Amino acid sequence: MTEIETDTVKFENQKIRIDRDDQPSGRLLPKCHNYHEVEMGDKYWSEWVAYGRSEDDDVAIYWIFEQSKGEEDEPDMLDWSDSNIDRVEIV
Repeated sequence: MTEIETDTVKFENQKIRIDRDDQPSGRLLPKCHNYHEVEMGDKYWSEWVAYGRSEDDDVAIYWIFEQSKGEEDEPDMLDWSDSNIDRVEIV
């Protein structure tokens, strides 16, 4: 897990306070190259999740990043900006 540098994000005009550090979600993404499907050096997609609170609900915030197998960026080097949020789900 890594600490996201900001304690709030904004998604679809909704401000969300992040309560817990991000971590890989472990989900295999549909129709994408996943870690187990590619060779060393090939690109794949990884999904990360952090948990927080919107104005009304506890939520999970998801980001998807392109990585190269064997050459993955460290979590603190990933772009955790609001524009990279894939989706937010009520938990």
